[in-house]
Amino acid sequence: MNESKKNLITCTYYQAGMILITSLFFCLFIFIGGYFLGYKKAAQEFSCYLEQDSLADHIYSSMCIWSDTKYENGADDEVEEVIE
Repeated sequence: MNESKKNLITCTYYQAGMILITSLFFCLFIFIGGYFLGYKKAAQEFSCYLEQDSLADHIYSSMCIWSDTKYENGADDEVEEVIE
């Protein structure tokens, strides 16, 4: 009976160890999956920010060029005529 009790305890420790190892691997996979999903979302947000910033720069430079050409073509004289 002593031998069977010893085998039962050994089997129980083995099962507990396997459950612990399986749980750790499961937690590790969840962590890695969450990390990469978060990294993907952060990369998408950064890309969207860069696109919007670039679009704003293009609009601003276009407006500056438009306003410069407007004043070079004598639009300032037209404004003075309207005021008078």
